[in-house]
Amino acid sequence: MGEFAVFWICLMFGFLPFEMMGYLGSSLLSVAKLLGIGALIAGAMAFLSGHPIRSLPPTLMVRIALWVWVAMSMGWSLDQGMTWDDILRQSNLLVFSILIWEFATTYGRLLWLYRALLVGMLVPLAMQFSSYRLSEGSAAAAEERFSGGGHDANYLALMFGVSIVVAGYLSASKLPLDRYLRWAYWTFLVLLIVGMGLTGSRAGFVCLFIALGFGGLAAGVSFRKLLQLGKYAVPILGAAVAFYKIVPAILQSRLTEVQLDSGTFGLRWGYWVRGLTISWINYPLTGVGAGAYQPATTRLSGIKTGVAHNILISVLVELGVVGFVLFVTFLYLTVRAAGRMPWREKMLAWGVLAVWFVGSLSAGSQHEKLGWFIQTMVLAQAAICIQPRTAKRHSPYPNRGAPMIRGPLRPRLGPP
Repeated sequence: MGEFAVFWICLMFGFLPFEMMGYLGSSLLSVAKLLGIGALIAGAMAFLSGHPIRSLPPTLMVRIALWVWVAMSMGWSLDQGMTWDDILRQSNLLVFSILIWEFATTYGRLLWLYRALLVGMLVPLAMQFSSYRLSEGSAAAAEERFSGGGHDANYLALMFGVSIVVAGYLSASKLPLDRYLRWAYWTFLVLLIVGMGLTGSRAGFVCLFIALGFGGLAAGVSFRKLLQLGKYAVPILGAAVAFYKIVPAILQSRLTEVQLDSGTFGLRWGYWVRGLTISWINYPLTGVGAGAYQPATTRLSGIKTGVAHNILISVLVELGVVGFVLFVTFLYLTVRAAGRMPWREKMLAWGVLAVWFVGSLSAGSQHEKLGWFIQTMVLAQAAICIQPRTAKRHSPYPNRGAPMIRGPLRPRLGPP
């Protein structure tokens, strides 16, 4: 029954990249709820049939403590309706994160979750290119940011960046399926790079370089191998040419410009200043309540304020110093767990976490599904293939359950 639960979790992962599309929002959200119910039922059936319950790691315990603090903030929230909605969302995410931890117990299951995420990314990517083709030649096309299906462009760029790291990692896998799909992964990387450009997201452009760096390391690219460009020449040149030819010039200029006085940054800067100097300064320890950043700051300042679009400021203002310390502690423990994995798994984990963190500074909040799920995936993978602190970078993997991008080192039969 564990495989049945993983199947439903894979469906959730595959549906995640496009469940919030604006054009079909209500219909897609209904499907997402059905998939969530199916995953819960499958998990319950697995436990009833004898699936052993895993003990939670300290990192997830800190995450649960943060959830408890979120629930407690209902008592002092300045907008209890928003806080209640936030509690419900984070409760759902916590349950599904525990399901991932309980059932993603082997390397094979983790790979299926990663593959499902990439398959799901094909939908917003296809809709983005379709939107670009339909508007090509129009007067507004040169200035339009293409997100596909009503997605937030910054959040879509964040998902693309995470997918680049995952695709790079899977392209190095020696498993038969991944070896067969290797050129599909490379082609997908090229499309994702172009898609990042079409979003017109400045934060996404920064995430692109982070994703390419960590994705290349996760794929086994080294400085020595970069001297032998034959293997990588086609995808590299293909991505460069496609980016230059497809992405409108005004978007290319937008991505490379840093304008502190631009409309978007200036608007968000005002949100941050009011949130920190008015909302947080009045409730520094407890915060204004989970999810209450926008209504609380608007009420206290008398000026209409939007959501923070910055996960650190959002957590600090909404949950106060206590919640902020718990959140930062959770991130630290997650990064530390990733640092003890083998080299390529370490690059995968650090890569997706780095892309998520940088992207969340402009498009993030503490109740995003993608952030919760990839953090739990990192913890699950660390539990499978964690190495001793004394292990060297290319030492043999410590146990049979560890992921094998390359086979284990074989002992020499003859003299050295």
